[in-house]
Amino acid sequence: MIQDTVGSASLGQTLGTVSKYFQIDWLIDPAQLISSKIFSIITTGELFGPGLGGMLYDAAGIHAVFGVAAGVIAVDLIMRLLADDSKTVATTQNNYSHSGGCSIRANVETSPGTGEDSPLLPRCDNDDEYKINTKFGGIAQAVPVLYCFRDPRLVMAQFLSVVQGAILGIFDATVPTEAAALFHFSSSKAGLLFMALIVPYICLGPIAGRAVDKYGTKLVATTGYTFLIPSLAMLGLPSQNLITGDGNIVLFCIILAMNGAGLSAIGSPSFVEASDVASKYEAANPGFFGESGPYAQVFGFNSVFLFSGLTIGSLLGGALRVAFSYAVMGFVFSALSTITAILSYLIVGPKISRQDGA
Repeated sequence: MIQDTVGSASLGQTLGTVSKYFQIDWLIDPAQLISSKIFSIITTGELFGPGLGGMLYDAAGIHAVFGVAAGVIAVDLIMRLLADDSKTVATTQNNYSHSGGCSIRANVETSPGTGEDSPLLPRCDNDDEYKINTKFGGIAQAVPVLYCFRDPRLVMAQFLSVVQGAILGIFDATVPTEAAALFHFSSSKAGLLFMALIVPYICLGPIAGRAVDKYGTKLVATTGYTFLIPSLAMLGLPSQNLITGDGNIVLFCIILAMNGAGLSAIGSPSFVEASDVASKYEAANPGFFGESGPYAQVFGFNSVFLFSGLTIGSLLGGALRVAFSYAVMGFVFSALSTITAILSYLIVGPKISRQDGA
């Protein structure tokens, strides 16, 4: 729905910002304010969940936690049923444009210039590299997007989703237990610690999303994972009792805030990278992926890998903390971030063409 509504030109900013909902619209071009601000809201919800759940549990018990969760799911279902099909909306906008009006989607996708607001993911020519000449059957015919996985960039995009989910998962699983062990925090107090993660994510998410559109996925992904290397490695410092009393709580919050800043940078590159690869294959093979294109399938795989990472991160993070220590857990995921930063630099982003290199 996002791809159909705003096109690939503004995909990074659309996936990487919650500006519309947090009154920071000055960061966004007015023509792009129409689009929904999706991905950061998803991740913000994932970060809000443990904190809100802890406070509800302390205040009203387990039934309140599941009652609120059921209510949110019910509202989500109703909103999905009421949502307009973006393709129908786009058709209406195009008809209006042909009759003398102005199509919002056209404005977004055809913005002139090569400056800050120029598309990061332009429509590509039919490149032989992305041309599919092989006929195949079986599962690849039923799910044609699988053929796109021959491109290492798409494989890397899915790996980024796994790592992002894993890093999110370790905080969900271990912050409450570590806070209880170090500071004897209740569920509600431990939940409040998540604000240290959430606030930097909300504040820096729009900037990171805009950077993806302006500078590309390689720079933002590499920078984000590089920043997470020391941030994750420092998670074990509070358990060393270098500072006593409330100062240790402040230290823990500062470290969580640093990780929140890093998470804001790694939020959208994987989705934008996957969309870029998919758009190139679609442009080089018109009709091969059907009328709707490969985007729903690509984002479906992205979601599978993201939530697989959440599961892996929660289980592995908890196991490492119990078997060894919180410091060891932080170093393991810092090493994972190091590997991911290197791979991001080597693989993420479009290849430089011969003409560009000349």
